[in-house]
Amino acid sequence: MLLPFVEATNIYNACNFSGVAHGDNNGTHLDRMQVTAITAKIASFVCPSNPPPPGTYYGQRRTGNSYFASVGSSLHWHGNSGPSSPNGIFMFGGAFNSWEKAPDVIRVASVLDGTSNTIAFGEWRIGDFNESKVSIQDVINLRQMPPGIAPEGWGDARMNMPTGAAPFVAWLNMCAGFAPQSTQGAENWRTNMSYLGQAWNHGMFGWTLGNTLLAPNSPYPNCRMCAWDGDWDCPGRYGLSSYHPGGGNIAFGDGSVRFLKQSTQAQVVWSLGSRDQGEALSADSY
Repeated sequence: MLLPFVEATNIYNACNFSGVAHGDNNGTHLDRMQVTAITAKIASFVCPSNPPPPGTYYGQRRTGNSYFASVGSSLHWHGNSGPSSPNGIFMFGGAFNSWEKAPDVIRVASVLDGTSNTIAFGEWRIGDFNESKVSIQDVINLRQMPPGIAPEGWGDARMNMPTGAAPFVAWLNMCAGFAPQSTQGAENWRTNMSYLGQAWNHGMFGWTLGNTLLAPNSPYPNCRMCAWDGDWDCPGRYGLSSYHPGGGNIAFGDGSVRFLKQSTQAQVVWSLGSRDQGEALSADSY
């Protein structure tokens, strides 16, 4: 929907919004109707400092996507999995099943902390597609949650910060400890997911959705917590990173773009990411 506003109306016109964006439906490959659109590179979506992603996507060079819509300081991405939703401006808003109710639309009036104080978009390094080494942008598939982080499932309030701060830190350390092992074995693609931001056309974690849990280029790796190895439809950390010295770029809800220092404290990043938790910050805190 943003394409006409970034001089990509021709690509927008090539999209079929009644079809799927990625994957197929019981082997029918309904996404093939989208190939012209989804294999087009959008220059505005790729940071000039990011090396182009290697390999192909639907037979064409990968388009890459350097920027994500922020779900806030939340490990969760789906607005319809329980009593608690992500606390940012964006989230997945559809219903997976016929009995589910889609969550309420987040409007400007919903951003009670102020659009000038709430991150709408962030920057990440596009994956290097190399499962044999640990990189900042890799997503380590830990495949487990520590006790206490989400005992009530994906909708547990402890998936949001700062409510779940203690189990989140414990989980980060577990993931960091496992990261060196993630590159091992013939199926290391299952544990070292190195294709963050491979394309712009899918509204899910790792594609166009991310979160604001740590400052850019953190020493802690990105990490997810599901046992399956498919797409990115899984809670976890898909966070800020860049090739810029000292931090990365963030865009606020009012349209302003600022540089977030990698020395910024996690609590400040959480406050900038959430939309309605009553946090007020001064610019010199980040």
